[in-house]
Amino acid sequence: MMFAGEREAMTLDPGVPTVGSTMSQQQPDESPLTAEEIDAFRQQLQHLRDWLRESIGQLEARTAHPASGTWAMSFEAVDGDDGAWEEAITQRSIAEKRLLLNEVMRAFERIAENTYGQCVADHASIPRSMLEEVPWTPYCLACASRHDS
Repeated sequence: MMFAGEREAMTLDPGVPTVGSTMSQQQPDESPLTAEEIDAFRQQLQHLRDWLRESIGQLEARTAHPASGTWAMSFEAVDGDDGAWEEAITQRSIAEKRLLLNEVMRAFERIAENTYGQCVADHASIPRSMLEEVPWTPYCLACASRHDS
């Protein structure tokens, strides 16, 4: 469930430089990312990190149990109680945003370690097209397919 303004907030700021705008096929001899490309990805990740932190804070301010961060309510507890359903949905949204924030923070770690753009599983290059779509991805296409299945 998206709350007012969240869809717009997920769109990257037009002032933040992007690396590319189209999905392309991975080239087997794709060159390593340049410092400028990594900086552009860093800026995108910073924008997303800031938005996630703000969004989590706003959601926590609206909920009765901000510290839990998990969707711990049972279906029996919320059955027939619209307020409880809204609370459960909010808790779920907080948990999902925290998971994404964790992935974004891991991407910053890879940037600091000079391994950003390399698959954490097999150290293959992650195609620019994947990073353009999901700049926090830790996996190349082959490993992402295996990881998701």
